[in-house]
Amino acid sequence: MIAWIFYDCLTDIKEIGRGGHATVYKATCLGGIIFKNASDESKRNVALKTVNLQEFVNHVNCNSNFCAPDVYGLTLNPKTGEYIMVFQYAEDGDLVYYLKKNWQHL
Repeated sequence: MIAWIFYDCLTDIKEIGRGGHATVYKATCLGGIIFKNASDESKRNVALKTVNLQEFVNHVNCNSNFCAPDVYGLTLNPKTGEYIMVFQYAEDGDLVYYLKKNWQHL
């Protein structure tokens, strides 16, 4: 299930990576999402990435077919008007490391 996440539920937003196509941020989500396997649903570290709607659909489709970080939902940056995908924060590193670590589940 994909949720609409109110932008003001995201705090402590910090840039954690920059690539050729996107910048990724880490944030704390203060409620508003039901996380799978979470004992404390009141707040959780999440990753943020600015996306267009087609890219978001591609991420969701990929997420449903492979072992990839969970996509929690979508929000809108009120200052820029850009859509932002909210997804599972990889505590152990970036997406490449996550996929290498979990390749056997793909």
